[in-house]
Amino acid sequence: MIANHTDEIQQALNAHRALAILQLLEGPLRGGANERLLTSIFEMIQLRTSRAELRSVLDFLDREGAISTTEVEGLIVIELRYHGHEIATGLVLVEGIEKPKPEAPYLG
Repeated sequence: MIANHTDEIQQALNAHRALAILQLLEGPLRGGANERLLTSIFEMIQLRTSRAELRSVLDFLDREGAISTTEVEGLIVIELRYHGHEIATGLVLVEGIEKPKPEAPYLG
């Protein structure tokens, strides 16, 4: 049964990852992070992700104008853009990013 919904499950996971990244950047990370830090935080909050999955979500958020990314010595550095702030706080909704809930679980 679950095998029939693999794509939908992956889409849901990616939508949660995208929101988590934006809300973490908006809150405790104060606007910036790198991919290793995000991977560690995702493990702590039980949202485990591979490097390829994380980079895919980061690419999506960069294309949406929510973040900017720069590669420094093979490591992706992420900065929150104003549009990302709008998404993280629920002012703007974007398909492919989980809609923020009032309790904002990733804002800390």
